[in-house]
Amino acid sequence: MDWHSPKHRGKGLGNHLHLIGLERLRADFKAKTYLGATEVENLPMRKTMQANGCVEDHRVLTLEYKT
Repeated sequence: MDWHSPKHRGKGLGNHLHLIGLERLRADFKAKTYLGATEVENLPMRKTMQANGCVEDHRVLTLEYKT
């Protein structure tokens, strides 16, 4: 199945998969926090994280090296 095809977009599949991941971190690994990262321009992922209770926190600095 091609999960990237337009017919699967907008159905909340990404939100559901992300939430499953958060639940597995909590239940299986006893995680108390989750630090997710995405590019600023990746609005769909930012919306997914927010829909699952994540809050933006600007205390982490990322650095990127490109060749």
